[in-house]
Amino acid sequence: MIVRPYYGTIPERATLRQNLLQEAGWDVLVTTYNFAQGGDYDRKFFKKMPWAVCTLSNVYYVCSPLSRPAYLMKGTSSRTSKASVTATS
Repeated sequence: MIVRPYYGTIPERATLRQNLLQEAGWDVLVTTYNFAQGGDYDRKFFKKMPWAVCTLSNVYYVCSPLSRPAYLMKGTSSRTSKASVTATS
């Protein structure tokens, strides 16, 4: 199983997004909920990925009336191969 992190400054995340989209061999992406629902570029990246699973460690983020977790799994299908593990620090 290949695990990749997703964090960093705006320019660092731009490079990560490009690399992750080109690299086919990773299985799990570890990030924070804030990055997963972050800026436009982060959101667009997460919407493109064929997620099979999204795990949140701090459920109160999802229960918040301001949260938007549904888009993380939008467009998923039964033939997906990537998993997203979202954790907060």
